Amino acid sequence: MAGPSFSNIVTNLNPNLIIYDIFQNWAPKIASALHIPAVSYIIIGAATASFFYHLYAFDGARDFPFPEIFLPRYELEKLYSKNASMTKFIDDIYASSGVAMSQDIILINNWKCSETKYMEYFSILTKKNVISVGPLIGKTESRVEDSEEIIQWLDQRDPSSTLYAAFGSECVVNKEEIEEIARGLELSNVNFIWVVNFSFDDKISGIDGILPEGYIERVKERGMIVAKWAPQAKILRHSNIGGFLNHCGSNSILESLHFGVPLIAMPVLVDQFIAARYMVELGVGLEVKREENGKVKAEETAKAIKNLMVEKKGEELREKSRELSEKIKREEDKEIDEAVVELQKLCLKNKNLS
Repeated sequence: MAGPSFSNIVTNLNPNLIIYDIFQNWAPKIASALHIPAVSYIIIGAATASFFYHLYAFDGARDFPFPEIFLPRYELEKLYSKNASMTKFIDDIYASSGVAMSQDIILINNWKCSETKYMEYFSILTKKNVISVGPLIGKTESRVEDSEEIIQWLDQRDPSSTLYAAFGSECVVNKEEIEEIARGLELSNVNFIWVVNFSFDDKISGIDGILPEGYIERVKERGMIVAKWAPQAKILRHSNIGGFLNHCGSNSILESLHFGVPLIAMPVLVDQFIAARYMVELGVGLEVKREENGKVKAEETAKAIKNLMVEKKGEELREKSRELSEKIKREEDKEIDEAVVELQKLCLKNKNLS
């Protein structure tokens, strides 16, 4: 929505409060001009948000206080390259008023019980009250007819025996990486459902055009390969799923935590590398080891898969994931209620000042 149109709408509606996405940095400026309190809403987790705010605030002159969260050399080079999207990401959030103009409060899309220390540090950095809203997780999906075959196939597997692999609809994995993932899944010898997104190449019309020759035939007894879309929430809540190979996008992490499914992290964008380390720190995930240049190889992918799906380590991660899932489900309604109370206080404060 363009700024002028938004201004007209707000003027006509005269709301008590505006909650805005951090990338819409014109929203709090319009709200301020109309004397309406505005609060930013951050969809990434507190670990990621505080790490990048720290980079912005200290420009690399001070180490991040939590050593579990870090970026190796090749990731930092990607971050600071002139054309890196993450450079704009940081500027949009921090330098362009997305956070700075949020009035007293910052809402964050997470559960406080899983990120307490990072929320506290983010609050110190921003000098604002950082409040968790306990994110909502979809319980149903459309396109039911497209999911029946997948669920029927999954029903025939053993409990916790199947790996779900998906890299989101917006995060594009290139052809070389898809080939390495394919080989890794094959080498691991575990059951899997793999959602393949080949939207990076308009010339490819189906999964046959992106996978190694003869691959589908070789893995057909234990692997289901799906083009572009699958009912992710329905799959993750299924008792026969034992792990989730993904890119550590915000939604994937939230669903992994909510449904108690440990993950194998194969991040693509720089912010996802931070999220991956956060999941490892929580004890609910593993990260695929990369080469020094950041390349992912099939052998390391297979090693991580077997570690999660076959070895004792996997049982420990599943137990920890289930425990954390139960905890966040108990507390999520409480968190949104507390957020509402704080927003009401802000509105009342603004009303008394006006």
